[in-house]
Amino acid sequence: MAGWTLTWAAVELPMLQRALDTVSLTGDQWAIVVACSLFVPLLVWIDKTVTLARQRHGSSGEVHP
Repeated sequence: MAGWTLTWAAVELPMLQRALDTVSLTGDQWAIVVACSLFVPLLVWIDKTVTLARQRHGSSGEVHP
């Protein structure tokens, strides 16, 4: 959340726009930013889910080749 807040501030607050040489984004552009920022946490969640499922499956005492 802090990263989103800092990104928003850097892009939307006039004082930071001047200091960082940024411009405001449109609603569509913000939607792309949010979608892209959710991609990595989604991949991490998928990886953790798969890893936990494999660990649970492997801890049942079964031997797999």
